[in-house]
Amino acid sequence: MTMELVVAQNLRLNPVSNEPRISKSQDLYIGQLLKAVVNFQNASEVSININGQNINAKTSHHFSPGELLQVKVAKTGDSTILQVIKDPIPLNTLNQALLHYLPRQMPATQLLSLLGILQNQESLPEPLRMQVQQLLQSLVPLNELPQKFQQALSQSGYFLEASLLNAGKQLNPGVDFKAQCLQLLASIQKNYAGSGSIIALDNNPVQKENLPLPGVLPQPFARPSPMADLSIEQLLPMIRDHLEQVLARITSGQLNHLLHISNYAYSLMLDLPVRNETHTDIIPLLIKEEQRQKSQESNWSIRFAVNLEQLGPIQAKLSLQGNALDVQLNSEIGSTLGILQDNEQSFAELLEEAGLNLRSWILRQGLEENQLDTANLKLLDIKV
Repeated sequence: MTMELVVAQNLRLNPVSNEPRISKSQDLYIGQLLKAVVNFQNASEVSININGQNINAKTSHHFSPGELLQVKVAKTGDSTILQVIKDPIPLNTLNQALLHYLPRQMPATQLLSLLGILQNQESLPEPLRMQVQQLLQSLVPLNELPQKFQQALSQSGYFLEASLLNAGKQLNPGVDFKAQCLQLLASIQKNYAGSGSIIALDNNPVQKENLPLPGVLPQPFARPSPMADLSIEQLLPMIRDHLEQVLARITSGQLNHLLHISNYAYSLMLDLPVRNETHTDIIPLLIKEEQRQKSQESNWSIRFAVNLEQLGPIQAKLSLQGNALDVQLNSEIGSTLGILQDNEQSFAELLEEAGLNLRSWILRQGLEENQLDTANLKLLDIKV
């Protein structure tokens, strides 16, 4: 395979090492952005380093050793062409914000577990205890989620700014998850400003299955590990850092939604915080408008994932067309699939009471993997 490097034209590159990172054209896609460092240049060839691999490139342009290049994939296949971008077009405001928040985001699973521990600390100041208890009690109970689904959505934190804009001074943000996280973070920063950072980003790499990005399917979150006895002095810095990461996750989801392209099917991905008698949980959720023919009725799907104590990880997809509902359930555990099969008729009867018809009930062993769409995510290509 040959590769060529161009400045406003192109670079044709010839791999000189056996490392597979960039020598396989299937690792590249047209429009992808990469960073390269010039090693040296001889005649019509230049040696560059991309992601640790040295590659020879045919070029008519002169480069200096040590020069940092930003290149874009212009052609893939047997002859790969990379275009050197002399003056990179700056990211728009939304992409810049997403680039800032995305590496800092984490789901709220560990945060909610820590708040459950904090509320029982005897030496916790009462105003702070009331804030924590109010946040936990405002979560919709899991067994009431079907009836209070709209409430859970509106309180998830993803619609706080829109609610404030539309409702003005009449809105009480006290039950909104994002608003309460902001208020709790402000209280901790004000009263415990001297606490050092506990969570290092290097120790918490971003997991692609958790990223709120197009094509990511909801994956069951692992249950938080039991925490040893911690003092308030240990808990508060951890909770503060987790609050910042959870707020970054909500903001990342909001930004990704704002970047939605009009000619693509509508989709919305968010996390629903819920509670039950013994613990709190996070349900990742994807609402999507499915492609349909002109003659078809509107077709919507909801995907979500749960990690239940008795049944284990489960993925679900509910597709609604008119009053017909198709259900697909995925589990890695055979006995769980058996229990789900036994409850098909009960579920159908519940749907009938709501005026819906269960059209199909599909059970599959194994969890579905992500289908991450990288076509419009060039800001993620460059890894520093």
